[in-house]
Amino acid sequence: MILGRYILVDHEPVLCEDLITWATWFEGNLSERRVRLTRVGPYYVSTVFLGLDHNFRPQGPPILFETMVWIYGEREITIGGKTFKHNQDFLNIQERCSTWEQALAQHEDVIRQVKAESDTVEELEDKTPPAADFTE
Repeated sequence: MILGRYILVDHEPVLCEDLITWATWFEGNLSERRVRLTRVGPYYVSTVFLGLDHNFRPQGPPILFETMVWIYGEREITIGGKTFKHNQDFLNIQERCSTWEQALAQHEDVIRQVKAESDTVEELEDKTPPAADFTE
């Protein structure tokens, strides 16, 4: 289903056709949507439940989880003549999958990739990343 909405029930994706039910669950369950957040040296490996099917083909399972890597640190960027302070850079790593179990394995695989750059690994138990907002 293209752009099907899903919620998690005991780590299992469940199709949610009602927009308000989905939005309420999505907004109120940040900690349940984050699969893992791990710090590897200066990098953060983040795996999350997307809530929307990112499989844009008519066949195959829904793509509902994503792992990305970013580095935390403030820098300035200029867009359209305006300068913004931006506190994260994303590396060119983005992996997606269908199930919670695949997401856990994918997270570990990306950690192995990133560990080639740093030997310090710290699991972040509260699953809350540093602030990720643009400020002017």
